[in-house]
Amino acid sequence: MTGYNDPGDGANPFFGLTCGHEVVLNVVLALTRMEGSAQEYLLNCVGEARYQATGLPILDASYLGDLLALRGAFIDHEELFWRLLSIIKETMAPEEIRALDAVAADPNNPTAVSGQIAALFQAGEHDLAMQVARQTFALASSDEVKKAVTAAVVTRARETDAAAFMVERTHDTKRWAGLWLSLGRREYGSEALNASYTGLFGKAMGGADSSTNERARELCLTGMVDANEDRLIEVFNQESSPRIRGQALLTMTFRTDYASSQDHLDLLEKGIDNSDVDVMKGVSVAYTLTAKAPQDSVLRENGIGVLEKIRDSSESERAREYASRWLDELND
Repeated sequence: MTGYNDPGDGANPFFGLTCGHEVVLNVVLALTRMEGSAQEYLLNCVGEARYQATGLPILDASYLGDLLALRGAFIDHEELFWRLLSIIKETMAPEEIRALDAVAADPNNPTAVSGQIAALFQAGEHDLAMQVARQTFALASSDEVKKAVTAAVVTRARETDAAAFMVERTHDTKRWAGLWLSLGRREYGSEALNASYTGLFGKAMGGADSSTNERARELCLTGMVDANEDRLIEVFNQESSPRIRGQALLTMTFRTDYASSQDHLDLLEKGIDNSDVDVMKGVSVAYTLTAKAPQDSVLRENGIGVLEKIRDSSESERAREYASRWLDELND
């Protein structure tokens, strides 16, 4: 470990020949295959492997994520990994240690996990908090823990990191629309989601499109509640996905300062007629736009007309049901 990680005075023949990080992890894995005095002796050697310049352990906080992941994979070696984590703690601040202990001690308690990850962010230990969040999410035994970890990231992490975290875990986070909205309502949340959307759209245009990419783009738009109308119309015009085109209009109408527009209603109606807008998204847009139009206005009347057309002629039974329900509400 020392040979492959510490250059010392430059005379070390091992340094630079391979990845020192990988060597350390191979040593840790080897420990799981040993028992008794052999394991004890080599475990002490791991703790004594130090950088010459600082005297700090080579097994430092940069290995935290790896150890948390390995700890979950080798559940029969709980004591070994607690001792390895104790070596790492020598390089950590007291508040980091307290938060890490709480997460590691009870990784399946959603409240404890969320609170301690949030505490790391609050203490300014952003990189460590993200590392713990990623590993805790990966090892979580329930959706409740995954959602709790994600909530801590959404509310405490830098907006760009939170958006990336959500996008990378689209398979899980697609169920938590409220968290996407919470991120979008943060000071720079919509900007971060817009940047993530732009990157995903670029990959799609480059031929790397997939159903996951499409869903991730849709979710980014779900949270972009502070994006301006011009940007959302731009997305509507550049996209070919009916779901995403519908989401762009839906997010626009959800803006708190949104003022209903005949131009927007025309875009929606044409999109539904040409199957360019997903009808379930479209019926929600039609309702929201109509509900926000002035009472007794021509625009409101026209919006009701669009909902009536969906109710009477849509091929989607669900869309017809929603249109009928919302027409009853608007006509009360």
